[in-house]
Amino acid sequence: MLSDTIHIVLSSICPCPTTVLADFYQVEPKEILKKFNDHRERFVEGEHYTVLVGKDNYLWTERGALNFAKVLTTRRAWEVWKMLAKVGADRVFADLFGADGR
Repeated sequence: MLSDTIHIVLSSICPCPTTVLADFYQVEPKEILKKFNDHRERFVEGEHYTVLVGKDNYLWTERGALNFAKVLTTRRAWEVWKMLAKVGADRVFADLFGADGR
């Protein structure tokens, strides 16, 4: 199942440097940094990333890595976003209506 595969991959590589995250989303590292800077307000230091020595040197958490699914436009990002939307919708529906749908 795609969601299991994505979770296994991300949990095994996170926290990860920008280069590994870029490989996962099939973009260049500079694209990760550009999107991060364009959407910095969506990322919380300590929750989504940690700054290492250097201006553009980050370690990304699993939650931070998943945030990029919303701001990148690769096929992989879209697959991750669809999985997140499905899992999220299923959980919200279950919370609102219970496991039996009532």
